[in-house]
Amino acid sequence: FSDVPNAQFQARLLLSMHAAAIVLLAPLLGAYADRLGLKRVFVSGIVIFGTAGTAGAILPTLPMILASRAIMGIGMAMIMITSVPMIASFYSGREREQAIGWQMAAATLGGAIFSLATGALAEKGWQYPFLAYLIALPLAVATALLVPRAQTHEDATAPTETDSPPPRPVLLHAALPLSLSFLAQIAMFCVPLQVPFLFAAELGLPATYIGGVMALLSVMMALNGMVFGHISGMMSRLNLAGIGFALIGVGFLGLFALGTGVGIFAGVAVAAAGLGLLLPTFNAWVVSMAPPARRGRYIGVLTTSIFAGQFVSPLVLQPVVAAGGAWRAFEWAGTGAMVVAIACLVMQRVLHTRAAAPAPARR
Repeated sequence: FSDVPNAQFQARLLLSMHAAAIVLLAPLLGAYADRLGLKRVFVSGIVIFGTAGTAGAILPTLPMILASRAIMGIGMAMIMITSVPMIASFYSGREREQAIGWQMAAATLGGAIFSLATGALAEKGWQYPFLAYLIALPLAVATALLVPRAQTHEDATAPTETDSPPPRPVLLHAALPLSLSFLAQIAMFCVPLQVPFLFAAELGLPATYIGGVMALLSVMMALNGMVFGHISGMMSRLNLAGIGFALIGVGFLGLFALGTGVGIFAGVAVAAAGLGLLLPTFNAWVVSMAPPARRGRYIGVLTTSIFAGQFVSPLVLQPVVAAGGAWRAFEWAGTGAMVVAIACLVMQRVLHTRAAAPAPARR
């Protein structure tokens, strides 16, 4: 497409077009999933994801490929807003927490393997990576045949944080975990935005180091997802969030202090462990707050908050990069994460103190 006007700009949009669709449509699709049925929307999302993703291999123009990526984003949103609510309908208590952690681990590792596969296919030609999306179609068939229909009623033995959640908008009812997920993505998106520049321009290291960092990010997040179910019952949601943000802060501030390639790997590993703790925490937190018949809507809004944080991240940190360089972005993001961590832990302490305080005596 070298002869197409603005071809480079349109090619870059291929990487973000699906995210725009997710940000805009996830809450609406979540509401429809609650009405139409989680499994139906989940399977339909897999089919749309696979079909629209593969279409890029045969579409003749960049605008048509961009349109297919937007449709693919709709399929991704349908998958994301139904997977956690389906898990919540199948499991309760500690089993639910474990399943949510494993779901995050599978998604992270699956994304890493998919990236490696598309990179290998790209060696044969630019159309070939799109063919990797064909794997979604047999998975849709298997899901339709093997996965039971999700129930929207709450099992009597399943713990809920509110027996009768107030009829408030999702943004008000789940404001705290939604805000924290937004802030976590602003901080963590420093890694894909700034690490490639640091390796290439600042340290003069080859692009293979970038792939190594991204693989390390995926592995650390997946490992924390696998153990999430074992540690989630040991402390409150706010304490888990505080520890997660503290790990991000320590990792990024250490990365900034060392200023070396080894420091980047070590800092990203620690920060990724923090994000690997935060993502299942937010999913479990929000789905536990949602009435069973509105879980799709709640997770849809959470999904939007995650991708909105990724979108806002370069806008927030670009002034820092322009003034002091890419290293400073990690200093600021790490400092901000530490502030949020302290706020979470203090908030939990205050709530615990209030809950433990004796009720005033009646006269």
